[in-house]
Amino acid sequence: MPRPKRKKEGTQSSVSEESECSENGIVKRIKTLEVALKNNANENTQKLFEEIEKLQGAFHDVLKEQSELKKVVNQLREERSVLVDEVQQLRDLTWVLKKSTK
Repeated sequence: MPRPKRKKEGTQSSVSEESECSENGIVKRIKTLEVALKNNANENTQKLFEEIEKLQGAFHDVLKEQSELKKVVNQLREERSVLVDEVQQLRDLTWVLKKSTK
């Protein structure tokens, strides 16, 4: 029974077949990684947009609160102005009373 012929390792044909296999494997791996990277980028982009929407909502709430606080501050300023006027009237009356009792 004759022995089957084997290719000798290191021959030109076996080296080129191995390099083709490894090149194809590398190319497939690169393509797989590219797809995974694109999917990951799309997922991250979606997460960023969701986070931006949340921040915009929070910013809108802050602006609304700021507007309400400005109204309260203005109201307090008006009340302070009234109180300052009343204090001045009391001082004037006190002065008049002091003058009249002398």
